[in-house]
Amino acid sequence: MDLYQCNHVDILNEIAVATPYTKFDSAVNFKLDEAATEEFGKKMYRVLQPFRFYIGNPADEKWVYVPEGFLTDLASVPKIAEKFFPHDGPYAKAAIVHDILCEQATIFVRGEPIYVTYDQAHDIFKEAMKVLQVKVLTREIIYWSVKVYFWWNGYKVPESIIGKTNNAIEYKWGA
Repeated sequence: MDLYQCNHVDILNEIAVATPYTKFDSAVNFKLDEAATEEFGKKMYRVLQPFRFYIGNPADEKWVYVPEGFLTDLASVPKIAEKFFPHDGPYAKAAIVHDILCEQATIFVRGEPIYVTYDQAHDIFKEAMKVLQVKVLTREIIYWSVKVYFWWNGYKVPESIIGKTNNAIEYKWGA
């Protein structure tokens, strides 16, 4: 299946409405990775076990997959706003989902990889924050800040390994 020829707009049409199915399949555990932090010059965290974030309804069989060892900075927050929105706040798990979507631009539908746009990645991020019961005002501020940031910087199409100039550190973890 060519990921870039699917109709990705129809794939995620239910994201705006939370369902009991929309959930994380397990605890999301991560820890500070000192080597990656030194390598990238900012705090980087390692996902300690794989997890899925399910989207929509059970019949749709849609999910985001995050593998063990995935590196993330959690929520990318400007220094000036960290007091109000710490990078490891209650939305951190949703930020991990957003990070992998922005890097890999892929969700799975019935086990098949499907391309997603940045706008869809942002919508899934917002949905994950809702599942985590992030307060509405906080959720909206973060969501719109991300959308404006991507628009302002001209990010239109997801690319592999955005922001990770040396992805080898991620793949050699645990080896």
